[in-house]
Amino acid sequence: MGIESSVAVLAVVAGACAPVRDTPTPRPPDASVRRRAPAPIRTPRGPEPGADDAVLIRARGTLEPSGRDEDVTLSRDGTLAVGARTAHVELESEDPYQVSREGSLEVVEVDRVRGLRGLLFHLPARGDEDPPDRFELFTADGPRLRRILSVEFRASAGNLLRLPGDGTALHVEDDEQACARARRTSGRVSRRQVWFRTDQDGLMRETRRTATRLSASCAVLSG
Repeated sequence: MGIESSVAVLAVVAGACAPVRDTPTPRPPDASVRRRAPAPIRTPRGPEPGADDAVLIRARGTLEPSGRDEDVTLSRDGTLAVGARTAHVELESEDPYQVSREGSLEVVEVDRVRGLRGLLFHLPARGDEDPPDRFELFTADGPRLRRILSVEFRASAGNLLRLPGDGTALHVEDDEQACARARRTSGRVSRRQVWFRTDQDGLMRETRRTATRLSASCAVLSG
């Protein structure tokens, strides 16, 4: 064996006998760093609804049974419009922001047999110390809108102004109305259902009040 071959063999043997160095295993990143949630994207708030716009509520509908949908709007000055027909709603004491956020406009069936539709405006109460909910119902009267019903009561789930479509409207008395009708300031009284019907002149008037299983506590109200 030559000198070069001997040197090569010794180098291989020396390499095999050399201690093996451990390769450090990378440590996993801390969980709080590894899965850090992205910062939320904050969208700058625009002006509050109704703060600058003339129109507070906007919808689509028609008072004609076979007509095409038109713009239905309520403006800041109280102008209520369905297409070219208009009427006035009193908004002077109302907060425009609350009207635009909470108020609603809905085309409803007043009398299906007669093909009579109406526009119902509902403005919910803001709190217990504020005036109750407002419901105003309008129908087409030539080139204008005519208010045929205006009622106020504290509505609740399942107790809104209902229009079955047969020329009537109904709701259940709220606690205050029930106690006032019964002239009671203590104890409990039954809450009655209030019925309205379209009269010969086209207006809706109260016709009767019928019993329900609901009751009101008059002591709470008087206290």
